Amino acid sequence: MDKNILREIGLTDSEINVYLALLELGSTTTGPVVDKSGAASSKIYEILDRLMQKGLASYIIKAGKKYFDAAPPERILDYLKEKQQNLQKQAQAVEKILPSLQLKRKMANDKNEVTIYKGLEGIKTAHENFLKSMKTGDELVDFGLTEQPEAQTIYFNHFQKRREQKGVKFRQIMHPVASDEFEFRKKLPLTSLKFFSLDQTYPVGFEVCNDTTIFTVNEKDGISIVIENKQVADTFRSYFEKQWQQDVIVSKGADAFRDALLKAINELKGGDTYRVLGASFGEQGNEKNFADIFRQMHEKRIEKGIKAELLFYKGNAKSVEQYGQEFYEGKNAEIKFLPYGTDSPVEILPYADKTVMIIQEKEPIVITINNKKIADSFVRHFDSLWEQDTMLYNGIEGVKAVYDDTLNYKDVYFIGANWGIKHYFPDYWKEYNAKRIKGKVFWHDLIARQYDDKYYDKFQKQDAEVLRAQHFYEWRELPKEMASPHVIAIFGNKIASILWGKEPRISVVENKEIAASYLKYFKLLWDSAGNKTRVHHGREGPVLVLQEIIEAGKRGLPNYGFGTDTNPYWLYLRKDLEEFFAAEKKYTIKTKLLFMEGGEHKQPNADVRYLPKEFVSPVRIMVYDDKVAMVDFTEPWTTIILQKKEIALAYIKQFELLWKMAKP
Repeated sequence: MDKNILREIGLTDSEINVYLALLELGSTTTGPVVDKSGAASSKIYEILDRLMQKGLASYIIKAGKKYFDAAPPERILDYLKEKQQNLQKQAQAVEKILPSLQLKRKMANDKNEVTIYKGLEGIKTAHENFLKSMKTGDELVDFGLTEQPEAQTIYFNHFQKRREQKGVKFRQIMHPVASDEFEFRKKLPLTSLKFFSLDQTYPVGFEVCNDTTIFTVNEKDGISIVIENKQVADTFRSYFEKQWQQDVIVSKGADAFRDALLKAINELKGGDTYRVLGASFGEQGNEKNFADIFRQMHEKRIEKGIKAELLFYKGNAKSVEQYGQEFYEGKNAEIKFLPYGTDSPVEILPYADKTVMIIQEKEPIVITINNKKIADSFVRHFDSLWEQDTMLYNGIEGVKAVYDDTLNYKDVYFIGANWGIKHYFPDYWKEYNAKRIKGKVFWHDLIARQYDDKYYDKFQKQDAEVLRAQHFYEWRELPKEMASPHVIAIFGNKIASILWGKEPRISVVENKEIAASYLKYFKLLWDSAGNKTRVHHGREGPVLVLQEIIEAGKRGLPNYGFGTDTNPYWLYLRKDLEEFFAAEKKYTIKTKLLFMEGGEHKQPNADVRYLPKEFVSPVRIMVYDDKVAMVDFTEPWTTIILQKKEIALAYIKQFELLWKMAKP
């Protein structure tokens, strides 16, 4: 075969000989390649690396050894198209030698299951092969896109156009920072997009179509790992579906607050109405910071010609006058005031298919509900409050009037229950509760933690368990972040908004559609609370994980850990880790751990393997029993413990896959 053609397109003699050797040998280590190609053994890795940078070779790891393989000969055509000189002449030349190259590749019998591609050209090669394997009617799912290099963005935008033209459906969950990609892709047919939380980051994204999964790491030159395995594809597709079906997303901080407002304005069009139920300027002393965020949002709203209707909490008139005139007065905005206020203001912004709830504390909490029916219901609720007066009740007489009314209904649902009635009016509470039990009025309680954990365990939780023992009562726990003196009660067609205190204030709206929407919201939170997801901050979380692993180990259950290059427990909680080592040895707990090459750690009792540094993650993940613990040791420390058997099994499958790829 005439090698001059390959020389003319820019390949060196050593690259040509090694590439042809790979075609004939198939998947192989460097030894046979050196023998076949005649390349110097000291230069073979350098030559192979150049071929991988050009997208003409790849490698996998088997039993701790690298096995190299040639890319399909068709890749040379793509390489030629990037050459600026003699493009047509070179393409025709390669087409002439393709049959002989293809024949050599067909002689290789070993088909790889896992293939690694390096650099932008390698990523392109992986995805071009991926696209060629798809057919009309297939679906590609994609999870984890954050920011990526501009060159990748340009390539993947072109990839998406060709994917759509081929008739392949596409769903993607991406980070809100990838707004440019979102704006481009949302316009394509056969495409559906969602965002995950602002405070979530994923260093590795994955794509799944049919039986192929591609993991892509965008750091430095970038890496794509292609796995052709039905079980792996099904596992990650299942994980994607769980994330896709998630209706509630929680994020924190001023940036999340600002982005939520700007996102709402971006999705509304000129002539639409921006509605806010429970508007305010945040907690006292922090009004200016919130006003700065509102200013940015309203400038965009005014520019787009969007109308604003804002129902402010009572007591915000002074703040509106001081901060809001510049973007309310004469700026296509109308303001009204609710008859009640709050110390922990919660804004509700329903629009399109979303409802955004913002708890305006010093560090705002943003809760996004992706459900069109709920959003429509909140819009109707807003319109009802905007057009009509609300029944108001104050003091103990108001409490009696509302609670006595609940005795006429079979079920009462509470969101954010905090036992204010028992705390402020204990005598009336005893009288009322006896009537409730006698009348078989069933309470369904979503309890929000108040103050610290000690108070919660001693009073709130204890009171709930006492009621459960008396029957006609059930309860679940809301996250700490949703704690508020503002309690919502739903009974019949009525919604009571209760602000507890020595002089409580209660507003009651009677509307069938609004009550139905709140009940739907309650059930959504109830199901979410039933998932047994716990969030801990500070030292408490990682220490609790060690304790739970020990308890699981006593029952003979294994422990799996992976994610970080260094063992953060060894760095920050050495005494606790050494106590864990003692228990691990005493109860013969079976532990498998994955670390990255070069990390600092100590594990005297565990079976340990090592992954390349490209797999490093800032979060340490432990899987034990039916739990998955994710511990972030960046300040402030955050621990999330998911208790669900299906999720734990999915993470174990992911661990075992990585375990096979790791070095002892």
